[in-house]
Amino acid sequence: MTECININSIFINRRYKMQGSGESCCIIDYERLKKRRQERMKSFIENPDKPRIGERDLTVTLKENFLKEVSVREFTFISDEPEDIGGTNKGPRPMEYFLAGAALCEMSLIVGNAVDTDIKLNNIEIRARGRRDIRGMHAIGGVQPGFQDVIYDVKIDSEADEQSIKALVARAESRCPGYNSLVRPVKVTTNIILNGKQI
Repeated sequence: MTECININSIFINRRYKMQGSGESCCIIDYERLKKRRQERMKSFIENPDKPRIGERDLTVTLKENFLKEVSVREFTFISDEPEDIGGTNKGPRPMEYFLAGAALCEMSLIVGNAVDTDIKLNNIEIRARGRRDIRGMHAIGGVQPGFQDVIYDVKIDSEADEQSIKALVARAESRCPGYNSLVRPVKVTTNIILNGKQI
């Protein structure tokens, strides 16, 4: 009864080439990113003890059966379930987004830290896999409904040596909000609003 959710690959767009690198299949503008990151870090360095609380805010709206729409900033996207459980298979499942979110976050941190340390990446791809026992969703057998394990295969093409790449990924994971939200307990609060009134 164990279900394996597999996000095959999350790509930095394969159709493009990184600047100045003949056969690469991703673009990383090191000069632009380094400048932006240095500008952003300046205030942190000057005031390291000042809290900087960032908030992510989105809204999920039910459209039909299991089809949901997500609104975040100026973007919208959908999520659905497969037809065999009553959905219409019009979009990725919620837990696929969950896996992808942490993988996308980790990829951003790897790229950012590669820029900071001048490690040239020719290509980066993350394969995400998560396993869970689906009995948990139906309260059967005392099984917990969450993932039993999550595996991220981080595939990197680079001229950098193994030690540098291992250090790069370790540094990114230590700083990645998505990764750290998976590996440590996070306080979750649910507010129920019934007919416009919190209950």
